[in-house]
Amino acid sequence: MRRHVPIALCCLLLTACSVPNSGAFETISTDEIPFDLGAAQTTVPQSPTTTSPQSSDPPGTEYEQVDLYFIRNSSITKVQRLVKSPVDANGTLTALTEGLIDDANNDGLRSAIPSTLQASVNVDRGVATVNATRTFLNSLSAGDQRLAIAQIVLTLTSRPGIGQVVFYVDGRAIVVPRGRGDLSSAGEPVTFDDYTNIIVGD
Repeated sequence: MRRHVPIALCCLLLTACSVPNSGAFETISTDEIPFDLGAAQTTVPQSPTTTSPQSSDPPGTEYEQVDLYFIRNSSITKVQRLVKSPVDANGTLTALTEGLIDDANNDGLRSAIPSTLQASVNVDRGVATVNATRTFLNSLSAGDQRLAIAQIVLTLTSRPGIGQVVFYVDGRAIVVPRGRGDLSSAGEPVTFDDYTNIIVGD
C-alpha cells in the first residue's frame, strides 16, 4: 500500500527550501567558502587547433608542427614547434633563425645560426636553394659552420617536397661541410643523410 504525504507537509518542506524573497542578505566570509569556489580562475582551456606559441596571435589562428634542429654539445637534435600555418620553406627557415623558445625542455640547446641571418629559400623539383649574405659564414667558426649548415639542411629536408639543399652566398654557389667534416663541391646538393651521423635523440 502506498503512503501519501499530506499536501500541507509538502508545502511546508518546499517553503523551507526556497530562497527568501525578502529580508537582508548575509555576507559569507571567504574563509567559509568550501572547495576553493571563491578562487580566481587562472587558466582557460584552449582547443588544440588554436593553441598558440605566440600570445599576440588572434584566437582561431591555426598552426602546424615543424621539425627544427638545434645543437646539443657538438651534435644536432630535433625540436618540434607549432608554427603559424601555412608554413613554406622560407617560413621554416625563419622559425629556425628565431632560435629557441624559452622552455625547460630546451635546456642545454643552442643554435649556431645568427638571429641576423638574411637568406631566402627557393624550392624547385625537390631542391631547396638557400641564398644567404656573406656575413652568414664569416661570423661563424669552422666548427659552427658545419653545425649551422647541418641545422638548415636537416630542418629544410624534414619538410614535405624537399630532398636536397644547395647553398649560395651573395648569388654564388659555395662549398659546405658535411656531417663527416668533408666538403661538398660548389653548388653540389646535400641531403638529410649527409648529417645523420651527428644527430642525437632523433
